[in-house]
Amino acid sequence: MNDLIGFSVSFPDQETAHQAAYVLLEKKLIARAHICPHESIYSWEGKINHDQEYTLSAKTEKSLVSEIEQEIKTVHPNKIPGIYYFPIEAEHNYAQWTIDSLKKNSRE
Repeated sequence: MNDLIGFSVSFPDQETAHQAAYVLLEKKLIARAHICPHESIYSWEGKINHDQEYTLSAKTEKSLVSEIEQEIKTVHPNKIPGIYYFPIEAEHNYAQWTIDSLKKNSRE
């Protein structure tokens, strides 16, 4: 078993989602990013909103969560970025590649 977790966070535009992905990759806080467009319907400050957004999803280790949150908050334009975490169970070799790609385990 490992300490891999996944997370996802939505951004209001593709450019900001890409910016966050590059920052997280360069700092070796994630091994890979997936960015997908989606529609979001939500209530904010008493109003129903309907927006086109982009979700960044990635895998990391639990120990890197606070650094990831700090980096996301520096590029995210929203007051409260919705970051969701979930446990990851992965095939052994893929899990090992992910772990080896991260900051605390990188040989670079």
